Amino acid sequence: MSGIAYSSFRLEIFEITPSTLANRILKIMPSGLLVTDPDYRIVSSNKQFRKISRISKDNIVDESFKKLFYRLTGERFNEYGGSFTKKIRLNSGNVVIWKFEKIRIDSVEMGSISIITDIDRAEKTENDLIMLNQTLEQKVSKRTLQLQQRSKYLSAINEANTLLLGQRSIAYSDFARLLGKATGASRVYVFLNHRDSDGLLLMSQIAEFVKQGVKPEIDNPVLQGLSYEKLTPGWEAKLSAGEIISMKVSELPEESRTLLDSQDIKAILLIPINISGNFYGFVGFDNCETD
Repeated sequence: MSGIAYSSFRLEIFEITPSTLANRILKIMPSGLLVTDPDYRIVSSNKQFRKISRISKDNIVDESFKKLFYRLTGERFNEYGGSFTKKIRLNSGNVVIWKFEKIRIDSVEMGSISIITDIDRAEKTENDLIMLNQTLEQKVSKRTLQLQQRSKYLSAINEANTLLLGQRSIAYSDFARLLGKATGASRVYVFLNHRDSDGLLLMSQIAEFVKQGVKPEIDNPVLQGLSYEKLTPGWEAKLSAGEIISMKVSELPEESRTLLDSQDIKAILLIPINISGNFYGFVGFDNCETD
Protein backbone atom coordinates (compact mmCIF):
# COMPACT_ATOMS: atom_id res chain seq x y z
CA MET A 1 0.00 0.00 0.00
CA SER A 2 1.40 3.42 -0.93
CA GLY A 3 1.96 6.20 1.62
CA ILE A 4 -0.76 8.28 -0.06
CA ALA A 5 -3.23 5.43 0.03
CA TYR A 6 -2.48 4.65 3.66
CA SER A 7 -2.61 8.30 4.68
CA SER A 8 -6.40 8.12 4.48
CA PHE A 9 -6.22 5.11 6.87
CA ARG A 10 -9.13 3.37 5.16
CA LEU A 11 -11.37 6.40 5.48
CA GLU A 12 -11.99 5.87 1.76
CA ILE A 13 -14.81 3.61 2.91
CA PHE A 14 -16.66 6.87 3.66
CA GLU A 15 -15.17 8.63 0.59
CA ILE A 16 -13.79 11.42 2.78
CA THR A 17 -10.25 12.47 3.69
CA PRO A 18 -8.99 12.82 7.30
CA SER A 19 -9.03 16.61 7.02
CA THR A 20 -12.63 16.57 5.77
CA LEU A 21 -13.62 14.30 8.64
CA ALA A 22 -11.97 16.63 11.16
CA ASN A 23 -13.73 19.65 9.65
CA ARG A 24 -17.10 17.89 9.79
CA ILE A 25 -16.64 16.98 13.44
CA LEU A 26 -15.59 20.54 14.36
CA LYS A 27 -18.46 22.03 12.35
CA ILE A 28 -21.18 20.12 14.21
CA MET A 29 -19.58 20.24 17.66
CA PRO A 30 -21.94 22.23 19.91
CA SER A 31 -19.36 23.07 22.54
CA GLY A 32 -17.58 26.29 23.43
CA LEU A 33 -13.91 26.05 24.46
CA LEU A 34 -11.94 28.26 26.87
CA VAL A 35 -8.24 27.77 27.69
CA THR A 36 -6.26 29.32 30.58
CA ASP A 37 -2.65 29.33 31.71
CA PRO A 38 -1.57 27.90 35.11
CA ASP A 39 -2.42 31.26 36.76
CA TYR A 40 -6.01 31.10 35.46
CA ARG A 41 -5.45 33.90 32.95
CA ILE A 42 -7.50 33.36 29.79
CA VAL A 43 -5.31 32.70 26.75
CA SER A 44 -7.87 31.56 24.17
CA SER A 45 -11.54 30.94 23.47
CA ASN A 46 -13.38 29.72 20.41
CA LYS A 47 -16.26 31.45 18.61
CA GLN A 48 -18.84 29.05 20.04
CA PHE A 49 -17.85 29.86 23.63
CA ARG A 50 -18.26 33.58 23.01
CA LYS A 51 -21.56 32.99 21.22
CA ILE A 52 -23.03 30.89 24.04
CA SER A 53 -21.82 33.27 26.77
CA ARG A 54 -22.69 36.37 24.68
CA ILE A 55 -19.38 38.14 25.23
CA SER A 56 -16.84 39.52 22.80
CA LYS A 57 -13.27 38.30 22.41
CA ASP A 58 -11.89 41.65 23.57
CA ASN A 59 -13.77 41.30 26.87
CA ILE A 60 -11.99 38.14 27.98
CA VAL A 61 -8.43 38.25 26.60
CA ASP A 62 -6.03 38.01 29.56
CA GLU A 63 -8.94 38.21 32.01
CA SER A 64 -8.99 36.22 35.24
CA PHE A 65 -10.93 32.99 34.69
CA LYS A 66 -12.36 33.17 38.21
CA LYS A 67 -13.72 36.67 37.60
CA LEU A 68 -15.17 35.62 34.24
CA PHE A 69 -16.81 32.55 35.79
CA TYR A 70 -18.48 34.75 38.40
CA ARG A 71 -19.51 37.29 35.74
CA LEU A 72 -21.10 34.60 33.58
CA THR A 73 -22.70 32.44 36.28
CA GLY A 74 -23.05 34.56 39.42
CA GLU A 75 -21.26 31.74 41.28
CA ARG A 76 -17.87 31.68 42.98
CA PHE A 77 -15.46 29.37 41.18
CA ASN A 78 -14.67 26.13 43.01
CA GLU A 79 -12.09 23.73 41.53
CA TYR A 80 -13.83 20.65 42.98
CA GLY A 81 -10.52 18.81 43.14
CA GLY A 82 -9.39 19.94 39.70
CA SER A 83 -12.40 19.01 37.59
CA PHE A 84 -16.17 19.21 37.49
CA THR A 85 -19.13 18.81 35.16
CA LYS A 86 -22.32 20.63 36.11
CA LYS A 87 -25.46 22.17 34.68
CA ILE A 88 -25.44 25.95 35.03
CA ARG A 89 -27.78 28.76 33.98
CA LEU A 90 -25.67 31.65 32.67
CA ASN A 91 -26.59 35.26 33.34
CA SER A 92 -27.24 35.48 29.59
CA GLY A 93 -30.16 33.10 30.11
CA ASN A 94 -28.57 30.10 28.37
CA VAL A 95 -28.56 26.81 30.24
CA VAL A 96 -25.26 24.98 29.69
CA ILE A 97 -23.30 21.92 30.72
CA TRP A 98 -19.97 23.29 31.98
CA LYS A 99 -17.05 20.85 32.05
CA PHE A 100 -13.81 22.06 33.68
CA GLU A 101 -10.51 20.15 33.59
CA LYS A 102 -6.99 21.04 34.72
CA ILE A 103 -4.23 20.11 32.25
CA ARG A 104 -1.25 18.33 33.81
CA ILE A 105 1.77 16.86 32.07
CA ASP A 106 4.25 14.92 34.20
CA SER A 107 2.52 16.28 37.32
CA VAL A 108 3.18 19.85 36.11
CA GLU A 109 0.07 22.02 35.82
CA MET A 110 -0.08 23.55 32.34
CA GLY A 111 -3.42 25.37 32.65
CA SER A 112 -7.07 24.43 32.28
CA ILE A 113 -9.76 23.77 29.68
CA SER A 114 -13.44 24.62 30.02
CA ILE A 115 -16.01 23.12 27.64
CA ILE A 116 -19.53 24.52 27.70
CA THR A 117 -22.43 23.07 25.74
CA ASP A 118 -25.66 24.95 25.12
CA ILE A 119 -28.39 22.39 25.83
CA ASP A 120 -30.75 23.87 23.22
CA ARG A 121 -27.98 23.83 20.61
CA ALA A 122 -27.09 20.25 21.57
CA GLU A 123 -30.56 19.08 20.54
CA LYS A 124 -29.93 20.33 17.01
CA THR A 125 -26.51 18.66 17.06
CA GLU A 126 -28.13 15.34 17.89
CA ASN A 127 -30.12 15.57 14.65
CA ASP A 128 -26.98 16.55 12.72
CA LEU A 129 -25.12 13.56 14.12
CA ILE A 130 -27.97 11.19 13.30
CA MET A 131 -28.02 12.45 9.70
CA LEU A 132 -24.23 12.13 9.47
CA ASN A 133 -24.44 8.60 10.86
CA GLN A 134 -27.10 7.63 8.30
CA THR A 135 -24.94 8.96 5.47
CA LEU A 136 -21.90 7.05 6.68
CA GLU A 137 -23.88 3.84 7.07
CA GLN A 138 -25.17 4.14 3.48
CA LYS A 139 -21.63 4.52 2.15
CA VAL A 140 -20.44 1.58 4.23
CA SER A 141 -23.26 -0.62 2.91
CA LYS A 142 -22.33 0.09 -0.72
CA ARG A 143 -18.77 -1.12 -0.24
CA THR A 144 -19.16 -3.97 2.25
CA LEU A 145 -18.29 -6.76 -0.19
CA GLN A 146 -15.26 -4.91 -1.50
CA LEU A 147 -13.62 -4.01 1.82
CA GLN A 148 -15.09 -6.71 4.09
CA GLN A 149 -14.97 -4.42 7.14
CA ARG A 150 -18.59 -3.37 7.50
CA SER A 151 -19.05 -4.75 11.02
CA LYS A 152 -15.99 -2.99 12.44
CA TYR A 153 -16.89 0.40 10.97
CA LEU A 154 -20.54 0.28 12.04
CA SER A 155 -19.45 -0.62 15.57
CA ALA A 156 -17.15 2.41 15.66
CA ILE A 157 -19.90 4.70 14.37
CA ASN A 158 -22.31 3.46 17.03
CA GLU A 159 -19.71 4.15 19.72
CA ALA A 160 -19.27 7.64 18.29
CA ASN A 161 -22.98 8.28 18.68
CA THR A 162 -22.95 7.00 22.26
CA LEU A 163 -20.09 9.31 23.20
CA LEU A 164 -21.13 12.38 21.24
CA LEU A 165 -24.86 12.20 21.93
CA GLY A 166 -24.64 10.92 25.49
CA GLN A 167 -21.67 12.68 27.05
CA ARG A 168 -21.54 15.81 24.85
CA SER A 169 -17.72 15.75 25.13
CA ILE A 170 -15.06 13.11 24.64
CA ALA A 171 -12.02 12.39 26.81
CA TYR A 172 -8.76 12.23 24.88
CA SER A 173 -8.41 8.48 25.56
CA ASP A 174 -11.95 7.79 24.31
CA PHE A 175 -11.34 9.97 21.26
CA ALA A 176 -8.16 8.03 20.39
CA ARG A 177 -9.97 4.71 20.85
CA LEU A 178 -12.85 5.84 18.65
CA LEU A 179 -10.56 6.96 15.83
CA GLY A 180 -8.44 3.82 16.17
CA LYS A 181 -11.41 1.53 15.70
CA ALA A 182 -12.88 3.62 12.89
CA THR A 183 -9.68 3.94 10.83
CA GLY A 184 -7.96 0.62 11.49
CA ALA A 185 -4.66 2.41 12.22
CA SER A 186 -2.06 0.46 14.18
CA ARG A 187 -1.74 3.24 16.73
CA VAL A 188 -3.68 6.48 17.36
CA TYR A 189 -2.49 9.09 19.85
CA VAL A 190 -2.82 12.70 21.01
CA PHE A 191 0.12 15.02 21.71
CA LEU A 192 -0.31 18.42 23.40
CA ASN A 193 2.13 21.31 23.21
CA HIS A 194 3.88 23.13 26.03
CA ARG A 195 7.06 25.19 26.41
CA ASP A 196 10.20 24.74 28.47
CA SER A 197 11.81 27.41 30.64
CA ASP A 198 13.58 28.83 27.57
CA GLY A 199 10.36 29.12 25.59
CA LEU A 200 11.14 26.17 23.28
CA LEU A 201 7.98 24.46 22.00
CA LEU A 202 7.70 20.87 23.18
CA MET A 203 5.16 18.07 22.70
CA SER A 204 4.03 15.36 25.11
CA GLN A 205 1.81 12.34 24.50
CA ILE A 206 -1.30 12.28 26.71
CA ALA A 207 -3.49 9.57 25.15
CA GLU A 208 -3.12 6.48 22.97
CA PHE A 209 -5.02 3.58 21.41
CA VAL A 210 -3.26 0.58 19.85
CA LYS A 211 -4.47 -2.34 17.76
CA GLN A 212 -4.20 -5.82 19.17
CA GLY A 213 -0.62 -7.01 18.88
CA VAL A 214 0.85 -3.49 18.62
CA LYS A 215 3.18 -2.34 21.41
CA PRO A 216 1.75 0.59 23.47
CA GLU A 217 3.96 3.65 23.82
CA ILE A 218 1.84 5.69 26.25
CA ASP A 219 4.29 5.05 29.11
CA ASN A 220 7.40 5.69 27.03
CA PRO A 221 9.26 8.56 28.79
CA VAL A 222 10.95 9.47 25.51
CA LEU A 223 7.59 10.75 24.24
CA GLN A 224 7.37 13.39 26.98
CA GLY A 225 8.86 16.84 26.41
CA LEU A 226 9.97 16.17 22.81
CA SER A 227 11.30 19.16 20.89
CA TYR A 228 9.78 19.81 17.47
CA GLU A 229 12.96 21.57 16.41
CA LYS A 230 15.25 18.70 17.37
CA LEU A 231 13.00 15.83 16.28
CA THR A 232 11.97 16.94 12.79
CA PRO A 233 12.67 20.52 11.69
CA GLY A 234 9.74 21.91 9.70
CA TRP A 235 6.95 19.98 11.39
CA GLU A 236 6.15 22.78 13.84
CA ALA A 237 5.72 25.30 11.01
CA LYS A 238 3.55 22.96 8.92
CA LEU A 239 1.28 21.81 11.76
CA SER A 240 0.88 25.31 13.21
CA ALA A 241 -0.19 26.46 9.72
CA GLY A 242 -2.89 23.77 9.70
CA GLU A 243 -1.12 21.42 7.28
CA ILE A 244 -1.54 17.65 7.56
CA ILE A 245 1.69 15.63 7.57
CA SER A 246 1.62 12.24 5.83
CA MET A 247 4.76 10.31 4.93
CA LYS A 248 6.69 7.07 5.03
CA VAL A 249 9.18 6.77 7.88
CA SER A 250 11.84 5.81 5.32
CA GLU A 251 11.54 9.35 3.89
CA LEU A 252 12.46 11.04 7.19
CA PRO A 253 15.91 12.24 8.33
CA GLU A 254 17.96 9.62 10.19
CA GLU A 255 17.50 11.24 13.65
CA SER A 256 13.72 11.25 13.30
CA ARG A 257 13.68 7.81 11.70
CA THR A 258 15.55 6.26 14.63
CA LEU A 259 12.83 7.20 17.13
CA LEU A 260 9.98 6.02 14.89
CA ASP A 261 11.77 2.83 13.84
CA SER A 262 12.07 1.88 17.52
CA GLN A 263 8.24 1.91 17.63
CA ASP A 264 7.96 -0.24 14.45
CA ILE A 265 6.28 2.63 12.57
CA LYS A 266 6.25 2.33 8.77
CA ALA A 267 4.08 5.33 7.86
CA ILE A 268 2.72 8.28 9.84
CA LEU A 269 -0.16 10.75 9.57
CA LEU A 270 -0.44 13.85 11.80
CA ILE A 271 -3.51 16.11 11.96
CA PRO A 272 -2.97 19.42 13.83
CA ILE A 273 -5.18 20.67 16.65
CA ASN A 274 -5.62 24.38 15.90
CA ILE A 275 -8.13 26.44 17.91
CA SER A 276 -8.72 30.14 17.24
CA GLY A 277 -5.46 30.28 15.29
CA ASN A 278 -3.45 28.70 18.12
CA PHE A 279 -1.54 25.44 17.67
CA TYR A 280 -2.22 23.15 20.66
CA GLY A 281 -0.89 19.81 19.42
CA PHE A 282 -1.91 17.05 17.05
CA VAL A 283 -3.66 13.71 16.58
CA GLY A 284 -1.36 11.05 15.13
CA PHE A 285 -1.95 7.78 13.24
CA ASP A 286 0.74 5.10 12.85
CA ASN A 287 0.90 2.24 10.35
CA CYS A 288 3.10 -0.47 11.84
CA GLU A 289 2.29 -3.04 9.19
CA THR A 290 3.28 -1.67 5.77
CA ASP A 291 4.33 1.63 4.20
